[in-house]
Amino acid sequence: MQRQPGHAVQGVWRPGLYYTAQVNQALGVTDADRLSAEQALHLLLERLYDLFLYVQPTAQGLQSFGHKSRELLILAATEVENYWQRHARDAGLTGNGGRSLKTTDYVRLKEPLFPAEYEVTLTPFASLAPIRPFASWSAQNPTQSLPWYDAYNKTKHDRDSHFNDASVERCIQAVCAAIILYCVRFGPFSLVEGTSITSSQFKQLFSIALATPDTTSFYIPSIDLTDRRPDLVCGDGGGSAMGDGSANSLIDGDVYCRPSNLRPELFRIRYVACMVGSRRLTQFPTSGLARRLPNNGIIRVTDEFWQCLPPVMEKKP
Repeated sequence: MQRQPGHAVQGVWRPGLYYTAQVNQALGVTDADRLSAEQALHLLLERLYDLFLYVQPTAQGLQSFGHKSRELLILAATEVENYWQRHARDAGLTGNGGRSLKTTDYVRLKEPLFPAEYEVTLTPFASLAPIRPFASWSAQNPTQSLPWYDAYNKTKHDRDSHFNDASVERCIQAVCAAIILYCVRFGPFSLVEGTSITSSQFKQLFSIALATPDTTSFYIPSIDLTDRRPDLVCGDGGGSAMGDGSANSLIDGDVYCRPSNLRPELFRIRYVACMVGSRRLTQFPTSGLARRLPNNGIIRVTDEFWQCLPPVMEKKP
């Protein structure tokens, strides 16, 4: 793993942070920061939904363009620029000779922010492929390698010549880019599980997942089991058995959360690790302590389990 248990990077969410209080503390954000970002995202989602009232995002409709699509593309791209500026300040990134930052500078954020890992799906429109707006971003062509940002740059400065670049397809990509950078800074759970208006808008149109993530970058909480309940045990796989060797034992490749009568002092667990990707988190009927969140391979345990252990984390395969 890239970081020791209990360590995180300011402003960069990785799997391992779930609750809002955890995110705020670990990433150095506030509820006011989140509200402001949600309000900006709300406007983007609202305008995109309105656009879909007039244009279906089919193969033909994606190429449609007009003043409303141009307006949305500019608004979404400038929101992305706002996130870039914020992360650049946090990282102490400056332009050569004191000049304003450009994409030649911002592309240096790709590796530490992991935006290329995120994959956004327009769930009501199954014919559309998942969208990864940062997947092709390269230092060799930092603007042109982002087609939606290149389109924004062209149509912003020369509408007459590049009006058609402000297509519905580019709008969708730019809005997805803004969604991703929101998740980078605040985590995805306020969108995928929240109850706010912005969350409802998001869930009506989108789902989000990590595609082939770098699991070594995941955060590992430091866990102290002192004075905690002795009747619950959580551990990782590896072929070893825990318990009496019955069906409740650990099997290679799976993770279990289960009641245990074993002596707690035998388990010197520094942190808890769970599998990612398509590998399963097994739930025993008698425990009811764990479930998998959809699409993203992130593990969440129920409130009953949180009473006895801090958050469960992902495990490097």
